[in-house]
Amino acid sequence: CISVSVVRLKRNIHRCIILLIVRAKLENMSSRKLSRHLSLDECTREYLEMGMDLTNKRKRYFSFHEKAIHRNRDRPISFELPDTDLVETDERSITETTTEGSKSSNQLSVNNYKEMVKQCLLDSAKGYTNGFQLLHDIESGMANLDTLKRCPQQLKNLIVLWACFVDKCDVVEVLVKAGANVNYILPFRGYGAVHISALNGCVYCLKWLLNNGCDPNCRVDDMTALHFATFTDSVDAFNTLIEHGCRLESTVLHSAVKSRAVGCIKLLLFKYNVDVNMLDSMGLAPIHICADQGFSDCMYMLLSSDKTLINQKDYHECTALHMACESAHVECVKLLIEHQANIHAKNMKFQVPIHMAAKAQSVDCIDFLIKAGADVNARDIDDRTPLHSAISVKTLNVCLAVDTLLSYHAKINVQDHFGFTPLHIAAINEVPECVESLLAKGGNVGIQTFGGISALNMIVRKVPSCVPAVAKQLDSAVTSNWADGFKRGPEIQLRFKYLLNSNTFGEIDLLKCFQEEGQYELLQHPLCQAFLFLKWKKIRKYYLMRLASLGFFILLYTLYVTTVLSHDCYNAIHLSNQSNSSCFRNNSTLSAFLIKNYQIMDVIIYALYLISVIEGFLKISEMAGYMYVHQYVLSLSNLSEWLVLISVPLISFHISGYTSYWQNYIGAFCVLCAWTNFMVKIGQLPWFDTYVAMYTKVQKEFAKLLMAYICLLIGFSVSLCVVFPSSKWFNNPIIGFVKVLVMMAGELDISMLEVHDESPIISKFSAYIVYVALLIFVSIILMNLLVGIAVHDIQGLKKTAGLSKVRCQIKLIYYIELFMLRSFWPKSVKRRALVYPSKHRAHMTVKPLSQQQTLPRDIIDAIRFLIKRKKQDNCDNNDIFKIQEILKEVRDLRAVVEENQKVIKHLLINANKI
Repeated sequence: CISVSVVRLKRNIHRCIILLIVRAKLENMSSRKLSRHLSLDECTREYLEMGMDLTNKRKRYFSFHEKAIHRNRDRPISFELPDTDLVETDERSITETTTEGSKSSNQLSVNNYKEMVKQCLLDSAKGYTNGFQLLHDIESGMANLDTLKRCPQQLKNLIVLWACFVDKCDVVEVLVKAGANVNYILPFRGYGAVHISALNGCVYCLKWLLNNGCDPNCRVDDMTALHFATFTDSVDAFNTLIEHGCRLESTVLHSAVKSRAVGCIKLLLFKYNVDVNMLDSMGLAPIHICADQGFSDCMYMLLSSDKTLINQKDYHECTALHMACESAHVECVKLLIEHQANIHAKNMKFQVPIHMAAKAQSVDCIDFLIKAGADVNARDIDDRTPLHSAISVKTLNVCLAVDTLLSYHAKINVQDHFGFTPLHIAAINEVPECVESLLAKGGNVGIQTFGGISALNMIVRKVPSCVPAVAKQLDSAVTSNWADGFKRGPEIQLRFKYLLNSNTFGEIDLLKCFQEEGQYELLQHPLCQAFLFLKWKKIRKYYLMRLASLGFFILLYTLYVTTVLSHDCYNAIHLSNQSNSSCFRNNSTLSAFLIKNYQIMDVIIYALYLISVIEGFLKISEMAGYMYVHQYVLSLSNLSEWLVLISVPLISFHISGYTSYWQNYIGAFCVLCAWTNFMVKIGQLPWFDTYVAMYTKVQKEFAKLLMAYICLLIGFSVSLCVVFPSSKWFNNPIIGFVKVLVMMAGELDISMLEVHDESPIISKFSAYIVYVALLIFVSIILMNLLVGIAVHDIQGLKKTAGLSKVRCQIKLIYYIELFMLRSFWPKSVKRRALVYPSKHRAHMTVKPLSQQQTLPRDIIDAIRFLIKRKKQDNCDNNDIFKIQEILKEVRDLRAVVEENQKVIKHLLINANKI
């Protein structure tokens, strides 16, 4: 008995393991999707939040038996092992799913459903004495019919269900005659004898039950016996049920399609003429289910019917072609296209079937659709193209799908609703192969999203190994006629189209992007240097004109402050009580000239009014030179200029008919601001950038030094105020602090110590100690430290003077370009600000041997060096390719020789035997 129990336990464990394997295979095959591993970093999360669908497609529905399987995950053991031959062990990709594999998967689901029904019956039998053993005896054919007749009524009813399941029709007849209920339904499950007989396809049992009063229309989860008959494609059982009055519902065809019951589908279509276009509760027609599951044989049968609407849409407005492409079922896609399915149909998201095929990364589906006339650049509701969809999902097939779309001339630099291009998404998902493919086809790294993130920014942070691919694109834009042996003289072609292929109307955006991302090696490329030279030559005149107008305004402003406010000549001439004015006391030539020609002051103020209005108008138009308003408002240069413009009416004598004393201070302060700002403006020119940068750098370092040693200076200021209380410089701590700064610069006043000559020795000694400490710690150490830091910074600036010049040029050109192209200027003026108004003609021919050159000699030399390097690289690549071919031929010859040696050896052995 113990040995029997051990054997039975081992058998049960073995069955459980096999069932778990079958369940795992069922889940894998029902999904039919490869796992997609996304890099959910910060940028990808942002993109997900913005609406990009990067998730796997959810299954639209489950078949009836799959629903039951999901409700009964924990299944008890059965007596018989499942058919393990039905378990598929070979994994197939989405685009390689064959008809045989789909049939095996469907058969596996049906067998599992049968197994689940079997376990339900066995579980119910455990509640009866010897019930479990009786079912086992019936299955093995060892049951005693007399014993079965004496069973309780409930057990008889259960045995009838079990007999129908194991096709024991004689047991059914005996028990029904013995009083078993033919309409008995299994509690909590709903299965009746008619359902189980239809599921097994036992026509004899089915007829006997129906002839003995069994209700053919009883339901289980909205399913009748007809649905169960379609599970196993039992045509005879199906006809038997129809003949005995079973109602033919519209969902029977859906069940037949889900179960891939080809025989039942043929009956329903051509014999019973059911509505082939009826939608189920999920909004799906039978043709949708065929397309989603990949049942090409069922789809062919549906399309054979004239009543089938091939372009019918579900609740999400998806057609069967959408679903077939989304599930990557190539045979279904081919079949639908052959039957004139609409390849331009749109769903709720305005997606056409090629969007679905691209997202599924099915190369075959993409090929069929494009050859049938699909638009490879179609846009959905978020302005995404199929190329966006293909790259949005990171799988093993992403590169192949992207290359396929690019081979059909898919647009690369298209932006979606959020400004993302395919290059942005490829960089976010960290797919360097796709990034390089897009760059090779002309992908522009300077295009920015609507949030201001460029593709180059994402490439540098996510896939920095692809940055050299950008340099290769720049190299490919420089060509020469060296290949033809200089038959027409050496010529070099510079094609600037790559630099101008941007999403804005400017020409400097890509170079600005290189600068912002710190890619100064790309800025040093000869192509970038040549274009930057041409652009600066074209646009510098506009900045010089702007400087001229600003300089003229500052000169008028200074002249007004100097004549009217400084010498007080206006009040001296127009007021009678100003005889003691400085204008009369000062016998200068300017004062005499102003007194004699006092009308000139009115001319100056009116000219200042006019030029102020013009400057104000220009300052308002300069707002176009900034991407955001807060950048314009927070600019110190703009604040300084607006301060000077506002001060013009404040210091005018037209306010009260004379000038006041406070206007002199406003004028003096504004003159200082105006000339300082003018110095900064001049410093933006590349010629003076290094020198102004030195000044501003030393300024910043002095500010840091002052903040670090401010406590020391305050301490000396207070000490000197205490030691020299009678000095005019140290009777006030604030004035004393200013005097300490003056002494730090080197202006030492030794006469202060003479005050303490007659003082007590302690006071005199203290004064000398404080003064000497100030001399050593401030005037010598601190000042020399500042000089050393300044010299060090200046040397560093000299080393990077070239990059600083390029950076200054790009910044200034970008500002002028925005100012010119986004403001009110006429189109003719805007076109003159562009080097190449037509991007299709953005090329230049350079003749290195010509005497007259449009480019500097250093740039031409750099271009010639680049051409030589490209030629050398091509030669090296050709040599490597030839070497690889030779090695391949050697390996082939070696294999042939080895094979011949084996044949000769075999012949010699046979000859020796003979």
